[in-house]
Amino acid sequence: MPLLAITIDTNVEALRRTLNKFQERQLPFASSQAVNRLARRAVADLQTEMRKVFANPTDYTIKAFYAHGGTKNNPGAEILARPGRMKDTPGWKFLTPEIFGGSRRMKRFERALRSQFGSGESVPGRGAPLNSFGNLSPGFVEKLLSALGAAERTAGYTANRSFLTGRQLRSRFKKGERAGQYRHAQFFLAHAKSDGALLGIYQIVGPGKVEPVLIFPRRGASYRARLQYADTIKSSVMEHVGPFLREELDKAIATAKAP
Repeated sequence: MPLLAITIDTNVEALRRTLNKFQERQLPFASSQAVNRLARRAVADLQTEMRKVFANPTDYTIKAFYAHGGTKNNPGAEILARPGRMKDTPGWKFLTPEIFGGSRRMKRFERALRSQFGSGESVPGRGAPLNSFGNLSPGFVEKLLSALGAAERTAGYTANRSFLTGRQLRSRFKKGERAGQYRHAQFFLAHAKSDGALLGIYQIVGPGKVEPVLIFPRRGASYRARLQYADTIKSSVMEHVGPFLREELDKAIATAKAP
């Protein structure tokens, strides 16, 4: 899906008026090369901006957009969004609230939990294992979905396991039973006493000791626009269009055969 098109028609026409006939014949090829360079440079500048705006972004996030160039007969380039890998949300989808503001899309595992328990957006709790990018590890998500019986709701998760409610767990702890005896029930749901709303998912980490691994806020997060997507690309094009066009024309003239 094209997100931004890049053309340099105005610059080409202005340059054309300064050229002789031989030089002018090289202009279509030179302009197509220049616009393709501009698109690649714009993507590189956008990636630089992402690294400034986001804390330790993944390569998957950085490569959410790419340049698609044109040809001599079909000049013009586009900044496109990558479709995403089979099991992963495309980068442009979770970057949308960072570009335009507003609420974010639910993650795949959040949708699986919502279909089972009616929960919403989540944030990691203090007991959640995070990877180097600050995200829940895929292995932990698989383990959690399986243990809570939500695995069959998403592709790739099949080993469901039963779980006990918080009340059942507390009852068994009072009887002197250890958490290790109930490894199949190491996660449980916590609900609000007032209205029964799901507050979070906790993990048993020892006899009588639990830690939150997922918290479900009453209100979903609202994001402000942080990534200046269009402005970054436009600024990059404006900065480099003149030099790139002139450089590509000089190269085309130098390598062309004289009439």
